[in-house]
Amino acid sequence: MDKIEIKELTLEDIPDYVKVNTLAWQESYKGLIADSILDEVLNNVEDSIQKQINKFDNDKKNNIKKFVFKVNNEAVGMTGIGKSTYEKYEDIGELYSLYLLNKVKKKEYGKMLFYHDVKELIGLGFNSMVIGCLVNNPANNFYKHMGGKLIEVVTKKIKENDITWAHGNPTFFFVAEGTDLSGAAHRYEDYVTFVPDNYETDGNGYATVSVTLRNIPLGQYTIWEKPVLRYYLKDVWADTENVRITKKAEAAYGKDPKETAVGTAALTVEKPDAALTFLNEKARYDKFSHTDCIKNTIPLLFS
Repeated sequence: MDKIEIKELTLEDIPDYVKVNTLAWQESYKGLIADSILDEVLNNVEDSIQKQINKFDNDKKNNIKKFVFKVNNEAVGMTGIGKSTYEKYEDIGELYSLYLLNKVKKKEYGKMLFYHDVKELIGLGFNSMVIGCLVNNPANNFYKHMGGKLIEVVTKKIKENDITWAHGNPTFFFVAEGTDLSGAAHRYEDYVTFVPDNYETDGNGYATVSVTLRNIPLGQYTIWEKPVLRYYLKDVWADTENVRITKKAEAAYGKDPKETAVGTAALTVEKPDAALTFLNEKARYDKFSHTDCIKNTIPLLFS
């Protein structure tokens, strides 16, 4: 029988903690984030070890708890928890990280670590938690299975051949606004940016990037896109059955996307997730950059 140990981090454990984290990143995020970022993480292991050592005492003071997971005395996983770092969820806990090496996945160890972290967060006085996760990360399925809710995925499509990197990175902004089940009003804003190696392509020559608006209360929300300089909104469609698309006017350059089409998502207990796709086409190729728009004025926090 394997010897299992979930060990709270000590100074002596930090090299194992960092190395497992680094290797797990290489295994988990290949194809999800740019190779240049993974290479940077891999090439800076010693710096990462020193950073963990430098903040060890401060983490302790702030009740940030980190653990190394060992099987037969070999470090094969790591995890970290504490108070939420999200300003709009400052009164709940957060699962900062939970990684296992591929060789020990599918052995129920992920559930073991997850339940361990839940127990630790309860011990710190929290009764709920938030988890940040990449949209296309297969780990989303694990967290949903454990009771997590992935809320409102917005996908953006543009023609890959229309991208001119010398003009800047194409950036698009989204708003989700509505009321929860109690009638309280909420508004969320976020954006996607196309950069080399961060997008997927389909068989029709379109580049695709997604953004997830997380932890939105159950209720009804309208989702629309803000205008940008070079592109116009050509089409919108629902990716889940609880999204209704309202098309208001013929698509045309210069028209406010909100006046062209919007989506309305009904988030319920039975269907707490929603997804929709906005399709844009380029209309101008002049001297302006892709990002000559209002990026710096967009609030990213809950209001």
